Amino acid sequence: MGEVLCFLYGGGRVAREPTETDDGQGPLFVHEVLAGVVVAARSELQRLKHADEPGDVDKAQLERLLAAVEGALLIGLWLQQLTARMNNQVEPTPT
Repeated sequence: MGEVLCFLYGGGRVAREPTETDDGQGPLFVHEVLAGVVVAARSELQRLKHADEPGDVDKAQLERLLAAVEGALLIGLWLQQLTARMNNQVEPTPT
């Protein structure tokens, strides 16, 4: 899970301002959830990779797992961009 968290953080700082309920150390809960999705999907993909006979069920499951990974990464990237904009680190992209 550590490698996935590093990927989601983009190698950036993990520590943040402490609050009443958070000491400011370690990843945010949402990052742990997103990393958990990627790790769980990877485990299932490994199982499918080593399956004896691929079938239609496996193809549907593969599509769901890939959608889960894509969704987790998109949410993580969106949150990173939102945070950077809130901290005035990135100029908004013209739409």
